[in-house]
Amino acid sequence: MKIIFLFLFCLIGNSLTADSIRDAYNLEKKKSYAKALKIYERLCSEDAHNYFFHLKAGWLAYLSGRLSKSVNFYNKAIIIESGAIEPRIALLKPLIALGKYKQAQATAKSVLRLDSKNYIARSRIAYSLYLSGQFRGAEKYYISLVYDYPTDVEMLIGLGWTYLRRGKKRSAREVFQRARNIQPENTRILKGLVSAK
Repeated sequence: MKIIFLFLFCLIGNSLTADSIRDAYNLEKKKSYAKALKIYERLCSEDAHNYFFHLKAGWLAYLSGRLSKSVNFYNKAIIIESGAIEPRIALLKPLIALGKYKQAQATAKSVLRLDSKNYIARSRIAYSLYLSGQFRGAEKYYISLVYDYPTDVEMLIGLGWTYLRRGKKRSAREVFQRARNIQPENTRILKGLVSAK
């Protein structure tokens, strides 16, 4: 009898969790991020070792502008699944938005130790180095990205602006011209070309 009761309790619990997740997804579709976050906060408190709940709560906290809370949830997800790349990648957005560039760089480097060619980690570390005024380091990462993804306009733009910050106008002009051949109307490229004259 106890086994049947336990089985029924698990089924009901799983059904309630599924209903909560479905409700949260519907709220997220409506851009009611704070309300969806409350559901996941409750789920996290009910199951403190559930990786998915913490990962999702981190995303919803980020979307609702609660950046510090987002960082906390992502860090908890990293503790739960210590070998996972996913929460580390997700953590980069709120860290950069908070201006915590050193932490973002350290997190990106932890991803690169697990996956040395990871595009997102390299692009975010390049951007955080750029934002923190470390243009030489940013240049290194942007060059490696452009080498691997020659038509990636975002990385070309990043490299062009990095060259400009380093006073390398000729190199910047060449990179912006290359980017313009891909996206002729992109205003950031056109602005870069004007600045590189």
